[in-house]
Amino acid sequence: MRVGARLALGVVGLALATAGICVACVGDSSTPSTSTDGGVGGDAIANDIDGSKTPIDASTDGSVLTPCAQLPWPQSTGNVGPVQGVSTTFNEFNVTLTSDVFTLFLSRGSGNDIGVYESVRDASSSFPTDTRVTDILSTANGGMLPNVSADGLTMYLQYRNGVDGGAAPEGGVNNADAAADLTFNLYTYVRGSASSPWVGPTPIAGVNTAANEIQPFISADGDTLYFVSDRTTAGVFALYQASKMSPGVFGTVKPITGLAAAGASVNFPVMNAAGTRLFYGAPAGGAVTGEDDIWMVERGNSGGTFGAPVTVTQLSTLLDDRPGFISPDECRFYFTTRAGSTAGDFDVWLSRKR
Repeated sequence: MRVGARLALGVVGLALATAGICVACVGDSSTPSTSTDGGVGGDAIANDIDGSKTPIDASTDGSVLTPCAQLPWPQSTGNVGPVQGVSTTFNEFNVTLTSDVFTLFLSRGSGNDIGVYESVRDASSSFPTDTRVTDILSTANGGMLPNVSADGLTMYLQYRNGVDGGAAPEGGVNNADAAADLTFNLYTYVRGSASSPWVGPTPIAGVNTAANEIQPFISADGDTLYFVSDRTTAGVFALYQASKMSPGVFGTVKPITGLAAAGASVNFPVMNAAGTRLFYGAPAGGAVTGEDDIWMVERGNSGGTFGAPVTVTQLSTLLDDRPGFISPDECRFYFTTRAGSTAGDFDVWLSRKR
């Protein structure tokens, strides 16, 4: 049985719990923000979720708001659900956004055809239907999982290596030698501006090994790369961090421990902009295997020691959940989940505090 208050999701629609424990509402001493969108606060971003936009915290005049970092994640129908325009009947394996929350990337596909897709909006619109990024090498059997830098000019992603040992990733629609591909490693693409083509892929120096390195996440300042690897125990994935040494080069790789039960794998790291809250996926209830919940550890500053892990029950469903992106003001959390899908595929969801 799953622990805590949960999102109870049927196969036809949403049946969302209305009560929950605030597991992500401490440790922020910033001043209250001023509303810029007619009283519902935050970043003046339009509604992305099916249903009405419902503010959960506002003063009587709608002008002064409690910082989102001090608020619990909501569980009401209008504030959590699939993101319109980017959730389809195919698998959306992961999601990442630029720091302004206006450009969204995801990996999508099935079988031997997995690609990166992009959707761009402005402050007054929702995300439109995404388009495939043809500059990015498509792949087969589990590649991609992109993560984008805050400015949207560097993309970090994983590819399977071929017999060349990682000098060039295997890719291409219906890749003929996919069965012979070996481990995953991490790569980057770069571009000069949002309108420029992506150039790459280039292996990330200083982090790749003969084991698997997957699921990269770059910090908001671009100085720390978080990723998952089974370099210590084959098949058991742990979380690591590496420090930026120079452009495209990372070093001083070290594990982040104490996140899950012994023998359990940790997945899809996401760090907040302040470097104080780390979200990740791990088996529910502290089990070694099973469907992943979204967990969080917290520390007082970006160089401190993390406390004990807690399940973010408001963001966890009865099926697999994968953290994707938290906005700099911590008002929005994007993730992928199989909840609510009759076909069992992953969709992009958003939990919105305001």
